[in-house]
Amino acid sequence: MTIDGEPNEPEATSGKPDAAALERSARILATFLEENRITCILPYANAPLFPKNCCQSASLILLYLLEEKYGQQDVELIKGSNYQTDESHYWVRAGGLVYDLTAHQFSGLTPVFGVPEGSYLRGLFPESEVDPERTWLDRSEVCRLYQAQCIPF
Repeated sequence: MTIDGEPNEPEATSGKPDAAALERSARILATFLEENRITCILPYANAPLFPKNCCQSASLILLYLLEEKYGQQDVELIKGSNYQTDESHYWVRAGGLVYDLTAHQFSGLTPVFGVPEGSYLRGLFPESEVDPERTWLDRSEVCRLYQAQCIPF
């Protein structure tokens, strides 16, 4: 809130953000998603179960907000697959760094905030590809809630 009681506008940024800014925003979003399990400010498939079975939705939320807040053009939704176990998992790649807000659904892992891509999760998901699918979650609703300051980032 401003001094006169008006809500602050979401922070506008220009130029390419540094890795620390992206990490800060991703951590803030991860905290929101944990709280959203109960508050359900942003309803999406399996939200009450976060982080379990929420990787695609959480990754799309992060992707949309990186594009919205920072104007990031190099943000990609990555789908990792393991054809032997018939399992898949989603994470975000931005600027060559990996962000995985739901990694902790797997035993022994913690959320990932901007680590070099390298061979991320190759042991669990040997195949990975850019997934262009964006219809799983409504971008306009995510951005509307961010602009209304309901989703911190």
